[in-house]
Amino acid sequence: MDKITLLEKIDRIVDEMSGSLPDAESSHGWTEESRVALLKSFRDLRSRLANDELLKADITLNFPRGMDMWGIFGGNWFSQGAEITRDLHQYMEG
Repeated sequence: MDKITLLEKIDRIVDEMSGSLPDAESSHGWTEESRVALLKSFRDLRSRLANDELLKADITLNFPRGMDMWGIFGGNWFSQGAEITRDLHQYMEG
């Protein structure tokens, strides 16, 4: 996984999550509170990645697990989070 592609994937979910909460996502357990919290997590990750400041602990990030803790059980954002998690791990394992 290359850095540019991973940044593009993070940008896509950040753009989508920056708007209002779609009914399609709320039907999978998303709330306004979870949207705001996870949007911040994606923005923070994007900033660290873009500035070459990833933390060793970032290898343990697991967005689907975090979403599950928020009561989220599916949807497009859940799928994108899973893909970003996988790609981040591949990128960091180099």
